[in-house]
Amino acid sequence: MRGHCEKRGNLWTVRYRDTLHAAGCHLVLASVGDNVMGQLTRTGALETIGPANVLPVEATLGTSLRAAVSRARELQGADTD
Repeated sequence: MRGHCEKRGNLWTVRYRDTLHAAGCHLVLASVGDNVMGQLTRTGALETIGPANVLPVEATLGTSLRAAVSRARELQGADTD
């Protein structure tokens, strides 16, 4: 059951990423814990989303979120080039 839920959850994430991508948007995940990162890796979702768009949890509160905002701005700038 665990593997089934894992795949379904990551399938939803990949579909959401695809929907955003079709609209010219990006998916950036912040504060991703080890378990979720492992799931994303095992199911191939990490490669689909893009490793640079999945930021791991950090010890200092807000660090991952600030990095995600920076990545989003970077992606936004790439879209206007």
